[in-house]
Amino acid sequence: MATRYRIVSLLGGGGMGEVHRATDLRLSKQVALKLLPAEVARDPKFLARFNNEVRIARQVSHPNVCSSVFHGFLFVLVNRR
Repeated sequence: MATRYRIVSLLGGGGMGEVHRATDLRLSKQVALKLLPAEVARDPKFLARFNNEVRIARQVSHPNVCSSVFHGFLFVLVNRR
């Protein structure tokens, strides 16, 4: 992932991880990266639930809704515009 995204700044954080503003170097687009805490990223039940939520969210297609990708510990939001 380090070769794909360049973190620009921290947007915020909490119990479910930190959200960073970043650049997708492959697509030359601004994205938001959510990095999950290590203890959460190692929990198979949480990862399965989170992955299912991302799968369901990806079914929504609207100009005002970001697309999303989940890479096991990294959640990426991409503006469709």
